[in-house]
Amino acid sequence: MATTHGEADVTDTQEACTGEDHTELPNGHAHGMHPLVGEDENSNSSKQSGFLRGLRKNMQKSRNYIKIPVPESKSERLPLEWWKTGIAFIYATFNLILTTVVITVVHERVPDKDSSPPLPDKFFDYIDRVPWAFTVAEINGMVLVGLWFIQWLFLKYRSIAGRRFFFLMGTLYLYRCVTMYITTLPVPGKHMTCAPKLYGDSQAKVHRILQLISGGGLSMASSDLMCGDFLYSGHTVMLTLTYLFIKEYSPRSLWWYHLICWLLSAVGVVCILVGHEHYSVDVVVAYFITSRLFCWYHTMANVQELRSSTHNYLRNTWWNPVFNFFERNIQTQVPCTFCWPISWPPSCLKNTCKKYTMVHSTREEWRRDFSSIPPGPKPWPLIGNCGCFIIPGFILKLISRVRNGTVESRNSVPPSPHVILMEQSKLYGNVYSLFVGNQLVVILTGYEVIKDALANRGDVFSDRPNVPIISIITKRRGIVFAPYGTVWKQQRKFCHATLRNFGLGKLSLEPRIQEELGLVKTELLRKSEEADGAGIDLSTLISNAVSNVICSISFGRRYTHQDQEFRTMLDLMARGLEIIVDPSAVLINVCPWLYYAPFGIFKEIRKVESDMTVFLRAIIAQHSSSLDPDNPKDLIDMYLVEAVQQKERAGAEGTSFSEDYLFYIISDLFIAGTDTTTNTMLWIILYMCMYPDVQESVQMEIDSVVGSDRLPSLKDKTSLPFTEATIMEVQRMTVVVPLAIPHMASQTTVFRDYVIPKGTVILPNLWSVHRDPTVWDNPDTFDPCRFLNGNGQIRRRECFVPFGIGHRVCMGEQLAKMELFLMFSSLMQAFSFRLPEGLPPPPMHGRFGVTLAPCPYTVCVTPR
Repeated sequence: MATTHGEADVTDTQEACTGEDHTELPNGHAHGMHPLVGEDENSNSSKQSGFLRGLRKNMQKSRNYIKIPVPESKSERLPLEWWKTGIAFIYATFNLILTTVVITVVHERVPDKDSSPPLPDKFFDYIDRVPWAFTVAEINGMVLVGLWFIQWLFLKYRSIAGRRFFFLMGTLYLYRCVTMYITTLPVPGKHMTCAPKLYGDSQAKVHRILQLISGGGLSMASSDLMCGDFLYSGHTVMLTLTYLFIKEYSPRSLWWYHLICWLLSAVGVVCILVGHEHYSVDVVVAYFITSRLFCWYHTMANVQELRSSTHNYLRNTWWNPVFNFFERNIQTQVPCTFCWPISWPPSCLKNTCKKYTMVHSTREEWRRDFSSIPPGPKPWPLIGNCGCFIIPGFILKLISRVRNGTVESRNSVPPSPHVILMEQSKLYGNVYSLFVGNQLVVILTGYEVIKDALANRGDVFSDRPNVPIISIITKRRGIVFAPYGTVWKQQRKFCHATLRNFGLGKLSLEPRIQEELGLVKTELLRKSEEADGAGIDLSTLISNAVSNVICSISFGRRYTHQDQEFRTMLDLMARGLEIIVDPSAVLINVCPWLYYAPFGIFKEIRKVESDMTVFLRAIIAQHSSSLDPDNPKDLIDMYLVEAVQQKERAGAEGTSFSEDYLFYIISDLFIAGTDTTTNTMLWIILYMCMYPDVQESVQMEIDSVVGSDRLPSLKDKTSLPFTEATIMEVQRMTVVVPLAIPHMASQTTVFRDYVIPKGTVILPNLWSVHRDPTVWDNPDTFDPCRFLNGNGQIRRRECFVPFGIGHRVCMGEQLAKMELFLMFSSLMQAFSFRLPEGLPPPPMHGRFGVTLAPCPYTVCVTPR
């Protein structure tokens, strides 16, 4: 570097200025920078000008300037000050704990709902309560909190954003404490069962406070419902506040991310109201205060002039001194800059790790070529498009209810998923695709398409998807949810042969079913006399009978309906089926580690699974100890004998037949066999009540063929075609498993000119097969005669597939047909059924869950 005399000492202490630390002025000098040699701009000497141009050129090459002090850097204008963030965190934590204390105190003052009924609420007048809606709100809140935490973790200025979040959250919950304490309202709905009052038991109150804190204030994490936290919804606060912070501290270009978070927040707030867990005013007040406080705080934080302006009346708020304390040294708007939360990875790995950041991987994932897969709506990143079908219908129904306010509109519900998916096939075709999150799902509609996939291409489309909650519970064993392969084929072959033996062989179940029906009829007579003309709920009675038939097959014995062991088993199975479709439990599919969470429904799942395991394994152990290989009396005995034979044949190679695998087969048999047959039988009786002329025709046929001196038998089946046709028509109208159990493509293949990638979930819409107007005349009309030919005999229809099709067809099909025929014909022979007078008939759309069950109903039973 060339310098004038005396300048070397100065320049040795200066550092070079980079392009981002200075700006060029019109005269060519850098703002705040001076060249080492002065220049006379008024001189017109060409020699001097040439010298200056050369000097300037050399200096630009070396980029050596003397640095004059520049304005303070961004780091000095945005100091991190983590100690202030710690204070804000303590402030928020204190107010959250104070909230739980106030809730516990106020809970003791809430009036009894019988003496102080819920206050009038216009929203509740038009919108019926949806029991699972509040759980959806809590799930959405957990998702938003999780997203905000991850985003906050990667913010460069996370300390500033963090203390703002903690201060606002603490202040909002402080306001909530005040409103709760000074105003006590009755519960918003009769459905709310508040936890018992403690009446001065301080130790119990402390325990309750700790329980609330450990559960994070979530209803799903606590078995006790705390009442009194009204006028100001804490759930609305978190749903709103997390969304506002997510949007404020992320780039505007991530509009799709903001939209997803807004939907989560909006749906969550609506679900609070739909669940009737808070009055409408609670939600409105909470949203207004949260959004206003957020806007006021960030307006003052981002606009420096407001802080000192005498016209800023926000300076008069009580929290302004706290604001000044936290924001005093923040002299500019906080940019949306991200960095690693810790000094990782090493510089040698940074380029590699950048390829796997969330944004990059998401972008690449959704850039795949969709042209070769079946058509369908365009998916959104991360959330897919499945919800776009259900949410609009739900919103339209809500709008209809608000407009009409009639009884008919309030009884209406959004279409079930199988109905919606069938309607979408009119737009996209019989083979179309959806995305549930990142998972590709192909919907098959119509008999020919489903037959082509599951029967003709069964080796490709017979696998099962790995659903976390199912896989954790079943260990991917058994028959129903096990993956397709050699082991599954061996196990299914054995089970199918054994069940056929029970249906047609020496271990025929007909006498056992007749015995069970005798007890059912006796119980019906007793209940009808006690009811004295009122309605009777048949669900428990029929479930007990069907379960006892399964017990006869599996355990070689039946239970009395009052047997405690039997009741415990049925209660566990019923609760297990409820839990598996609970919105909270479905979270396990997103975060499998939640299965091991020590609270709420996650803890209950493990408890139900553990109790069921102890019960069934004890029975298997008892059979194993008393096994007589020459005289097997039930399925467990037959399986244990087969396991011994398989082990002898396999030798050192081993066999899949084991007591452990037997446990899951028995579980499948109970869950699949009991629920489907029970619901089908309940549907049949309901249809007989709705169509008394059909019921009368069935009874006349039974009277003419069987009479009243003996019970109907399987030998009478061919002589009772209208009775059988009625059963088939009810099965066609209802289809208790309308979407079958999802299949999965075990390899990439081409189907109907579309590429189906390996791992694609295949969803056969069996409902569409039985409601297809191109196959069935007037498919929405109940008409048993469609299954009769011109001679009045049964007309077999190839497209009648209520038990499924292909390799995964229900292995208990023959057993179920036998049970349904004997139960239906025996009950029709002995009783007449009708709906109670003066009560509206139950909706015929059913309740969509693991199976399509009829809505709860009661019937009047008259002996014939």
